[in-house]
Amino acid sequence: EGILRSTDDKVLYRSDNLQRLGVVGDGFTVVQPIEMLKFYRDVCDLNHFKMESLGMLKGGRKMWGLARTSFETRVLGQDKVDAFLFFVTANDGSLSTRVSFISRRLVCNNMLDAALKGKHGMGWNIKLKHTSKVNFDTMYDKMARLPTHWEDFEKNANHMATKRINQEQMIAYFVSLYGKQAETHKEMVEKKVDQLIQLAYTSPGAELRSARDTLWGALSAVTYYTDHACRARSHENRFASAMIGPGEDLKATAYENALQLLAS
Repeated sequence: EGILRSTDDKVLYRSDNLQRLGVVGDGFTVVQPIEMLKFYRDVCDLNHFKMESLGMLKGGRKMWGLARTSFETRVLGQDKVDAFLFFVTANDGSLSTRVSFISRRLVCNNMLDAALKGKHGMGWNIKLKHTSKVNFDTMYDKMARLPTHWEDFEKNANHMATKRINQEQMIAYFVSLYGKQAETHKEMVEKKVDQLIQLAYTSPGAELRSARDTLWGALSAVTYYTDHACRARSHENRFASAMIGPGEDLKATAYENALQLLAS
């Protein structure tokens, strides 16, 4: 990755094939992918986590990583869920470097932010602008709070798994995910809701006691839809949507609406 000058801006490009990644302002600090990889590893080393996956999206415009933590649980004693850190940064300046606390359900490989609080509020995350320097003291303090957020997630997941819902309630829950679109794009939303209902009964793990006719099962149908079943031009586009795009937002809404149902 390097710099080609264009007036007062910087043109970021790949050094291997000179493909342009993006144009950023003169105050943008260029960080090489090898430096980001070191950052990912340094974060993992704070708590002895293990980096499992690394990848690029959009022709090298975005770099991501997935690290396994030491946290895990079994919802109702059978539905295994592991905790990971998800890293993402944009080499084209389109988003900040971000570290999120992610749960992954083993039976279906669905991923969900495990630390959401309130309406799209992040209970735990690390976000660094490209003009910022890494403060590892602050990061260490945040890492120390991970067990509390995982305990909250375990409690919520088990509560959802004991919350029985009938099909009418399930439909209402799925419709609630689309807000005003349920009125302005009624036919489209109905098709998506029909697909979600089908996934609630047929997706991997749907037969488990924790999922069958429960709120946890309905939430898992949404995460399976965004991660594996929704229409996309490619697997890469679906992954990008599920982790840093509209799919991520849909999963956040699904989790938050499920928490509201628990509280009602």
